[in-house]
This record gives sequence, C-alpha cells and structure tokens, in this order.
Amino acid sequence: MENVKDSYRTGVELEASVPLANDKFRFDANATLSRNKINNYTAYFDLYDNSNDWNEVYIEKNGKQVRKQTRKELGTTHISYSPNLVGMASLTYQPLPALYFNLLGKYVSKQYLDNTSDNAKSIDGYFVSNFSAGYTFKKTPLGSIALQLFVNNLFNKEYIANGWASTEVFEEDGSSVNWIGYYPQATRNYMARLTVSF
Repeated sequence: MENVKDSYRTGVELEASVPLANDKFRFDANATLSRNKINNYTAYFDLYDNSNDWNEVYIEKNGKQVRKQTRKELGTTHISYSPNLVGMASLTYQPLPALYFNLLGKYVSKQYLDNTSDNAKSIDGYFVSNFSAGYTFKKTPLGSIALQLFVNNLFNKEYIANGWASTEVFEEDGSSVNWIGYYPQATRNYMARLTVSF
C-alpha cells in the first residue's frame, strides 16, 4: 500500500429487494460498479546488484546511506485491491414466521495486488455461494432461542480473495523479479449459532 498524489474513485451503488409469492420468498440484490484509477503513476523499485548475489544497492543522500531505486512511468493505472464490480444476490424462503432458508451468491471482479496494473500481479474474479437456515423458538423458559446453520462456500470452490506483491530490479541488467503471495480461502465449511434473547 502507498499514498499517491493524483487518484480518484467514482461509481454507482444499486440495491433491490423484491417480495415474491405472498411474501414467502424474497429476492435481494446489490451491486457496486466503480472506476478506481491513478493518473500519471510512477512506480519505484528497490535495486539489487544482480540476480546471483542479491546485494542491496545504496547511495548517499543528505549524508545518509539510503536504498537506491529505479523508477518507471506507468501513466494511468488501477488502484490496488479495488475491483470494478462487487455484486450480491440472495433468495430467502420463509414458509413460517419462525423459519427461513437463504441462498446467497457473491461476485468480486479482478483485482490488482499493487498499483502497477501488471496482470502478473493480480487475482482473478470469483463467485462464491453460501447457504443458511434458521428457526426461532419464541416462547421458552429462557426467552427467545434462535438456532441457525451456515454452510459457507456451498459448492466447495477453490478461490483467492487477497494477496500481496512486490517487484525487485537488478542494476546489472535491468531485469526484475516479482514476489507474489496469495491467501486462498476456506473450502466448504459449516457454522452453527445459538442466540438466546431474554
């Protein structure tokens, strides 16, 4: 992450909720469409001597030894970790006032792991679905008791939702190497919740 001088975010958020079939079904959806850009972006990369030795290169500045860097003018680039589209849709079935079932899907579009707009340092868009169900016992000696079951990543999808990246440049020949790390998300998993209200 870094601060940049000239950037902007602009977009629109949409939301809808529609009752269906005598209110036993409800469809909900939302979406955020955005444009997230840096104007006239300059990337700075730390220099190493060569790919065999990996010695850090220093220069003297104001009487101090500081890391030597190279710069690259990249023009207009995408702001890191800023997908252009995030959307959600869910269908809820409530056959009884105390009972519900919900199926939810979420989509997140492609993201870049730094501000260079380098496709090698990006993560693909992904779609993941979750299921939940719940029943509320309203009159018990303890008060109201709500039981809920959650099945996260219902279809057991393998996907990456976050990561990091950095680039090092070799002074000897100007070549570079990317370091990229990914955070894979959990496959199908289950959770239960018990809520007592009194």
